[in-house]
Amino acid sequence: MKEVTLYGGTIDSCLKDLREMAAADESGEVLKAVFNDKYLLSTDSDDDAYLRITGKTKAENDEYLRKWKEDYEAKWKAHKARIPELTEHYRKVARGVIIESELEYWDKIVPIRLGDLYRGMELDQVLDCARVMRDETLSRIERLRKAYKIFNDAGHSGMSAGLTMVMLRRFCPDGNELADDCNEFRYDPGHKTKLYVSRDGDGKLLLHFAYPHWGDNHDFRSPNQVELNPLLFPEVKPGSRVEYIAGKVFDTIR
Repeated sequence: MKEVTLYGGTIDSCLKDLREMAAADESGEVLKAVFNDKYLLSTDSDDDAYLRITGKTKAENDEYLRKWKEDYEAKWKAHKARIPELTEHYRKVARGVIIESELEYWDKIVPIRLGDLYRGMELDQVLDCARVMRDETLSRIERLRKAYKIFNDAGHSGMSAGLTMVMLRRFCPDGNELADDCNEFRYDPGHKTKLYVSRDGDGKLLLHFAYPHWGDNHDFRSPNQVELNPLLFPEVKPGSRVEYIAGKVFDTIR
């Protein structure tokens, strides 16, 4: 058995590529390739591959995805119908909570945020954090720690975290300091949030706040990424991506 590398794709496309590679390989060996921490074989049937990767046959997986899409579209339709009502709600509850000078801009962006991928989740985050940061029964450090916990308990992706931090900076009292705390995991160096580090073929090292995918130019890219000193993370080899917990990453790059 010979192990080969596949550069991203769906189960179907990767299995097709693997079979074509095996057909062109004069050794006649079975080819094996890693796929999402599992593996594919050039001898796999469609169901063999799907069962190993998803736990379902291809037909079962197709039906699961069809139902998921149908459910998603129904929920989105119901949410879209409520956007006018929700817009008025979020404009009203922001009074006395977010920074007063930013209320006009808040009113403008509320329906935009409600209509995006996260359906306004970041609005609740900012309001919850702003309420905490206005709580004068708490010391400043207690406010920051409590708001920090609200942010981290939300289970953000890299993209939603970035968006929420931008909004905290604009709308939340002491939002710049809070966003810096969240960005650096300041109150929880052992935080288990997943981050990813990749290295391009030319040795460029990147930190990703969302799962990086293989791009058309054969390097890993994600919506939120930062270039690192290439001497860091020597275990990350060219053309690879490695998952880390946030605490380890930030301890390394400090």
